Amino acid sequence: MKVLGSRGLALENIKEGRICEGCNNGWMSDLEHSCREVILSLVRARRAPEQLSQEECLSVARWAAKTAFVLNSSANYTAKVPAQHLRELHATTSKLPWGVVVVAATGPFVSSAWIQTTRWQLCAPDPLTSRIANLMDTRSYKIGLHLGYLLLLVIWHSIPGWRKMLWSGQHTALWPWRGKCGWHDDNASILGSLGAEMILPVHLGEVKLVHHRYLAK
Repeated sequence: MKVLGSRGLALENIKEGRICEGCNNGWMSDLEHSCREVILSLVRARRAPEQLSQEECLSVARWAAKTAFVLNSSANYTAKVPAQHLRELHATTSKLPWGVVVVAATGPFVSSAWIQTTRWQLCAPDPLTSRIANLMDTRSYKIGLHLGYLLLLVIWHSIPGWRKMLWSGQHTALWPWRGKCGWHDDNASILGSLGAEMILPVHLGEVKLVHHRYLAK
């Protein structure tokens, strides 16, 4: 997987000039406070993602999406998150924008880091993958956060006929709670041989796209 951008992350220092004061001190601040204790318990490995209730999953997923969107907007290369995603996240508190998936995982401790990419492993015969390969850069994104022991992956694509495929035993879907997706069983032993800084790129790379005709029945 080619990483398009990475840098250290200090959450208390994030500033995005295009976010108005009303949003920053209003709904975004409310969202931060509403899930602060849950996120801290995950960051400190006092709880595991699979132990969260549906309400907690939604709250953490919305926080992860908001943080990912702001980071993408403030990055020093072309923004990949459609502008309406942040507007939709603000407008509707009971769900995330259409097609957005938020996945949690655990890993070795990292004080803070984030990366973003539009690269995917496509699982289907070559004639199908070649048709969409040039769409991934404009119609998809993957943004990952690594905070303490917690990894959060915010993922989206808008290509019909293709479904996200998650890593069985490693990924916990926070949003949505139900729906069609694929699961793969790649060997996770590689994680034990990697430095902590490589864990997040590996997890992002292990979120794949599979054509619906090739999902196991």
